Amino acid sequence: MCRDGAGESEFAIQKILGNFWHGLIPWGHIEFDLTNDSWGPVGFLNNDVKFPYAKMINSIFLINRALSEYNGGCRQWHSSVDYTDSCRGSSKNRFHGEYYYQFVQDWGGRPAHAEVRRFLAEDRTVCHCPLFDFGSSSDTPTFRAATLIHESWHHWQYKHRFDGTHPKRTDGKEGDYFYWHTAEAFTFGSMHSYDLNPSRFRFLSPYQVQAEFLDDLSIFHRRDTPISVALRAHTEANATLEQKFVNPPRYRVGDPKPFA
Repeated sequence: MCRDGAGESEFAIQKILGNFWHGLIPWGHIEFDLTNDSWGPVGFLNNDVKFPYAKMINSIFLINRALSEYNGGCRQWHSSVDYTDSCRGSSKNRFHGEYYYQFVQDWGGRPAHAEVRRFLAEDRTVCHCPLFDFGSSSDTPTFRAATLIHESWHHWQYKHRFDGTHPKRTDGKEGDYFYWHTAEAFTFGSMHSYDLNPSRFRFLSPYQVQAEFLDDLSIFHRRDTPISVALRAHTEANATLEQKFVNPPRYRVGDPKPFA
């Protein structure tokens, strides 16, 4: 069973939600499709951030509202619209087909997984207990938001007929390839695109979009973003860069982008 409770960042985000929570139904409930009855026992439509449902809303807020949309030189990797649309589950969009979010108490310790090609059933992203288990290293609004983006990319892979399995790193654990690109390679609104031509190669992996979102959140957050959120995103981005790639880049968040 998940342990209920919330850390400093959850309460800090809740204070700046503003009109994100309209009456009984917050923004993101329909757009991200949190309508599955699995959310009923874990705070469904309740804004108490000690419970998984409200924690999901906090993370959706970070994806949709927390970035500054800096459009100058060496800007953020991708736009809020890109990250948000990639995670939308309720309607077909340029990233993937329709899917919904489900909550489960546990799934072998993994924080989440995407399910595609379901026989006579809608695709889904399954969010596991570790994403909400108070005290777990995965129970942060930043990591949760990055995980939603990561899992959305598996749906993107399926749409474009790419292999969605993670390759193995030298230590035998799962990872991804890091595909080098400049900060300007993906214009805002084009994160869904790719180009396999060697002279114009542009491609992203699930752990890469996860790392790039956390990088953006750490560096290019809005002024009202809690400092605890920015600091946590910095730590989690660098952990992803260090631990989740077959070919880990030398770049770390806060350094000048060597490929910008």
